Amino acid sequence: MVDRKRQHKNRRSFHAVHSLNSHGDADDPQIGRSYDIDNLTADRICDRARALRRAVGTLTGYTVGEDTTAADAGISLVDDVAAVIASGEDKVWSETVVRRLAELRPGLYAGWTPGQLADALKPYGINTRQVWGQDDDGKGANRRGIVREDVLEAARKTSGTP
Repeated sequence: MVDRKRQHKNRRSFHAVHSLNSHGDADDPQIGRSYDIDNLTADRICDRARALRRAVGTLTGYTVGEDTTAADAGISLVDDVAAVIASGEDKVWSETVVRRLAELRPGLYAGWTPGQLADALKPYGINTRQVWGQDDDGKGANRRGIVREDVLEAARKTSGTP
């Protein structure tokens, strides 16, 4: 009888089936397959996959060699928010700021929600709060928004100006 372990071990490239621990995801063991390939073979597989994805248009930007840094280099969210709040506005609704940001830089801010704005401003120490404002019809309401002075303070900190 041939020793199957020795025969399997001596093969350079093989197909192995392993029982993986599912860590509670399933009651039964999960089956996974792996292949023993060298770096040269892996590079050829990746190159072919990249060429196929490029041909159907599912790769863009850096992955196909396009320069992606020039479009928004040097743009600061805090500076942009400060630019869209008029000097006479002490408090502004977040939805108004998001709309104005999308008008300022559509390629960067289009589709942002007030929640995304709040999350993006948190690292700068700018928190949203309830602010009173009026809509285009003059109807007043209390909504989430930002205070202009908080934005200006964050802009001073990020620029290094005292």
